[in-house]
Amino acid sequence: MPELLTTREVADYLRLNVQTVQAYIRAGKFPGARVIGRKYLIPAADVNAYLNPPTPSLAPRNNRSRAQQRSAR
Repeated sequence: MPELLTTREVADYLRLNVQTVQAYIRAGKFPGARVIGRKYLIPAADVNAYLNPPTPSLAPRNNRSRAQQRSAR
């Protein structure tokens, strides 16, 4: 995959409409996108990050009830 992709290339790769890709750029889903002349260029790393978002690490659950938490104070 080339390092920089056009909106058409990203749309074809993600099976989306070009206007949807442009809306995603405006919404910040591809933060590295740049405007060159009248074209958007999107880094391939942004497309990969969109397809494979980082999984949030889960904090350990607090298994105590609210009543137990209040009495512990």
